[in-house]
Amino acid sequence: VAADVVKNFEKAADKDRGQNMLPAVANVAEVTAPDPATVVIKFKKVSPEITDLLQAMAIIEPAAMDALKNRGSGTGPFKFVEWVPGDHTTLERNPAYWGLGTPWVDRVVFKVFSDSDAMVAALQSGICDVVVSLPPKDVARLGQEFNLVRGHPGALTYELPVNGTKPPFDKKEARQALQYAVDRKGVVDQVLFGVSQPTVPSTLAKYPFDLNRAKELFAKAGVTGGKAECLALPQFPELPAIAQVLKADLAKIGFTVDLVILDSTQYYKRVLGGDFVLATSFSGNTQKYPTRVSLNSIYRTANNPVWKNDVPKAYVDAISEASGTVDPVKQKAAFAKLNAAILDESWVVSIAYRQTVFGLAKHVDGFAYTVDDMAVLENVSVEK
Repeated sequence: VAADVVKNFEKAADKDRGQNMLPAVANVAEVTAPDPATVVIKFKKVSPEITDLLQAMAIIEPAAMDALKNRGSGTGPFKFVEWVPGDHTTLERNPAYWGLGTPWVDRVVFKVFSDSDAMVAALQSGICDVVVSLPPKDVARLGQEFNLVRGHPGALTYELPVNGTKPPFDKKEARQALQYAVDRKGVVDQVLFGVSQPTVPSTLAKYPFDLNRAKELFAKAGVTGGKAECLALPQFPELPAIAQVLKADLAKIGFTVDLVILDSTQYYKRVLGGDFVLATSFSGNTQKYPTRVSLNSIYRTANNPVWKNDVPKAYVDAISEASGTVDPVKQKAAFAKLNAAILDESWVVSIAYRQTVFGLAKHVDGFAYTVDDMAVLENVSVEK
């Protein structure tokens, strides 16, 4: 009912519980429920990203909010059965679902793979019917055997978060040196096997691959023979591979990178806690209204894992300015300021778009995906 929606907005606005949704509701002044079927949202100022806000606000049953780490909650086509951490989650058809006749399958098992090769093997052997994200190296060779569905280009981007509070990257020149040291085209060709493209043109124009310029900026920052640790996740083999490319190129100018592979629990604990120097990662929401980038933890305007609550002012001001106008001329100017602030401060080095490729067995029909490249199984049918 409407009161449940209000509770969800209250949770999002709570500085201790809101997490990534906190900046999304910063412009919300009040949410009320005048009756069980009506929700009234009042904004502090004009809100051009209202549709993105509503899309991001997944409504959770208030009574289940404190148990979300162990159970699912929602009103979707499937209901929760069990969760075995690190192995699988099982859902079954929700007979009370409000949709007309769907879903078409009785049971869905989400299998977790820590090794991408094992995941691909499970698809090929028939253990799995759908793989959510095929490794780039396998896309070309599986194209004849399976139906490949490409997600939205730009739904995610490969990035290198940089901790601007830890030496040597507490100096802006050192962070900018990394921008020049990343061979974005090389990453696309060597690591992503052409299943992508380098990141936005403005980044490439400002920071072309130039190791000599990177060396000059390191020297300007007082960095000679520098060294840094770079974290990566093994579940996505392209992430450590990107780090290896960066490591090899930086070694040419005397900077050493130590690659540290961590499981997801350790990785996210350190990255979200700001306990890192460099990390290979990816961010989402880049295909939405530009201010939505602040939903990513590394781009938060408050409780930022790197900057805490001392986020670069030019960036925060640009987010605020872009969030408060629907005038196209003013929006364009605000977007330019936002882009300039991110490129200047360089606490995130954008590398390439992450192209999600779903692998489907030939007997699977009705598959769809959201604007965020999340699998939609409501209309899926299986004809074996």
